[in-house]
Amino acid sequence: MGGDNAPISNIKGSIDFLDEINDKSIHIYFVGDKPKILSHRTLFTKFKKQISIIHSSDVIKSDERSAKFHKTRPDSSLVKSINLIKNDKADAVISAGNTGALLTTSLFLIGKIPGISRPALAPYVPTQKNGFLLCDAGANVNIKPKHLLEFSVMCQIYLEQILNISNPKVGLLNIGSEPLKGNDLTIEAFSLLNDNINNFYGNIEPRYIFDGYVDVVVCDGFTGNLILKTIEGLIKNTFERLSSNIKANFLSKLASPLMKPAFNNLKSSLDYEEYGGTSILGVNGIVYKAHGSSSSKGIKNTYHSVYNSHRNDVLKRIKDRMKKIDNNE
Repeated sequence: MGGDNAPISNIKGSIDFLDEINDKSIHIYFVGDKPKILSHRTLFTKFKKQISIIHSSDVIKSDERSAKFHKTRPDSSLVKSINLIKNDKADAVISAGNTGALLTTSLFLIGKIPGISRPALAPYVPTQKNGFLLCDAGANVNIKPKHLLEFSVMCQIYLEQILNISNPKVGLLNIGSEPLKGNDLTIEAFSLLNDNINNFYGNIEPRYIFDGYVDVVVCDGFTGNLILKTIEGLIKNTFERLSSNIKANFLSKLASPLMKPAFNNLKSSLDYEEYGGTSILGVNGIVYKAHGSSSSKGIKNTYHSVYNSHRNDVLKRIKDRMKKIDNNE
């Protein structure tokens, strides 16, 4: 029931995924208001044997805040969904709802991966030179250097298994490239990452994160969230200005049929929905947060990431890698 376009976009995205993946072993639970879901039953008649509905009378709204939803809102669709993982009824959860509620509920009900002290949000930021994971993008404001090490490990494994990127390069977000640049956090983290992370690029300034030098950009959650929202705002503003200039300029109007393919290609390459939602890395289960404004396309592509996470056993790989680091220490 989460997201601006729920439940229709979530239902359509689910059906589009089942159409594309063609795997009869997959079973999907729609958790939410059963009458509302059934009002769209014609959309999923084709896959009715692969879909069940679990009724929930409560929905946690996007602006609600609490660390105890797992206790105070047990009948909410979000809490019921996470309990499916806890009780071994499901292998993964996708939600386009309240990010904070999803994070805290996951922590309380299914816990953290052994060796990981902080979960993190790691959205994939598309660029014209592929893209990069930004981690953390809002889960942790006050962190220690070891948390940046954990983020780096999880992101490398995620990219290797989900996007087939071999030996992903990690960059530490900073105000300069020198090892002793920045605050105490980044100075200490530089040495720690340099000693423990294969293919550590070093410090990277914000102005260079789009240039393809790194596959992962690690930072604290406050900084990461500012970067992410600045990127989203800049992209939106850029396309609005381009559209406005084309409409206002006579020569641009004449040239628009020629410009349209390039314009659409640029827009597609920067579309977050092409890559789906964000994994909450570090919780002891596969939990994905889809963008609140996701259309069926974003939900469908989130399913593909979830499917690959489960098939490639990303959780086990993170656990094994953290054991090696702990043993080295």
